[in-house]
Amino acid sequence: MKKALVLGGGIQGCCVALMLKKHGYEVSLIDKNENILNRASLNGTGKIHLGFVFGADPSLKTGKNLLLSALYFAPYLEYLLDAKVDWEKFKSTSFNYLVAKDSMLSPTQVNAYFQTLEDSYLDHIKNKNLMYLGKRPQKLFQETTIPEQVNPDLFQACFATEEVCLYLESFNEVIKKKIQSENIPLYLNRRVTNVKRIDDGFIVDANSGDGSNQIKSDLVFSCLWEGNMDLDKKMGIMIKKDYNLRLKFGIITKSPLALKRLSSFTIIQGPYGDYVSYPQRNAAYFSWYPSSMKGMLVDQKMPSDWDALCDGHIPDTMGRILVNENNVHFSHLIPDLPEFETIAIRSGVIVANGYSDIYDVNSKLHERNEFPIMQNDGYFSINTGKLTNAPRNTYLLEKMLGHENF
Repeated sequence: MKKALVLGGGIQGCCVALMLKKHGYEVSLIDKNENILNRASLNGTGKIHLGFVFGADPSLKTGKNLLLSALYFAPYLEYLLDAKVDWEKFKSTSFNYLVAKDSMLSPTQVNAYFQTLEDSYLDHIKNKNLMYLGKRPQKLFQETTIPEQVNPDLFQACFATEEVCLYLESFNEVIKKKIQSENIPLYLNRRVTNVKRIDDGFIVDANSGDGSNQIKSDLVFSCLWEGNMDLDKKMGIMIKKDYNLRLKFGIITKSPLALKRLSSFTIIQGPYGDYVSYPQRNAAYFSWYPSSMKGMLVDQKMPSDWDALCDGHIPDTMGRILVNENNVHFSHLIPDLPEFETIAIRSGVIVANGYSDIYDVNSKLHERNEFPIMQNDGYFSINTGKLTNAPRNTYLLEKMLGHENF
């Protein structure tokens, strides 16, 4: 039985570990946090992207790739879990896409792009195994009126879609329980510092609070998100020169009563923001990009202060500023919005490629379409891209390993 060590306990690492266990590997999972499915796998909106937000990619590849990943998300996860999931209890309200007055794309261009995605979707669902979170709607979008709760002077058009988010804090428990039931060993509070190739496999150095540990494995699967870059270089994986890290925050609040009838929305196309309503959890998520994006690094390691912020150690002053700025901006968008009843402030790192931010219509950050898996003689690096991609990335890895069962 081959030993396999998965580096990183986010959704990508957990999917890979469950897939390997299914095929008889002696698999272990290591993570620097005190629990799995933390940080990037917890702190975002949980949107299962149908591709709508990536209309600025002229190749259309990013949107189409995300659409296909979204259709694999539920069926492949259920395959890994060996169980059906009640998706409805985790879902947000469905998303409206509001086209800003100064959008990079006109409503006509947005409509044409959305129609291209819908055409691809209708082709994909000829495969009876594919679905969107338990459903197979016949339409993905339609143009509709601008919601009465938002300031109509700020928007040109509105498109209602089938896209939703999952409330990650609850959804992650489903995966955690499966990892536990499979008795997959977890090495937690251990930061991977090095991977060394030896004659019969690899030695992984992992630093814990009481010193360094060494773990031997036949195969290594790196799912370290922002931590992949350094290890990949050491293991002979070619890294692009425009490796981009962005630090972004979101505000979790109690659901404002005044917004009870307002569906979730994303504003396109440019550096705007998202509002997500999780009615079954009495919670909402707000993130205004210009106020919530607090740093961008290119071809640099993630600094320790970012690491602490992603672990939830957000200084009180910084937190108050984030909440206030987001509240002010969203009050301009939604005139009846009350003061936030803040539950939590979440931060995470977005990993992509590109030198300029999304303010630039030509930025490569509008593109996420590269093959997600690189490997070199037993060392595999999996780039999640978006949470949406994690199950399908694992399906592609399963095929690479010659174990396709799905």
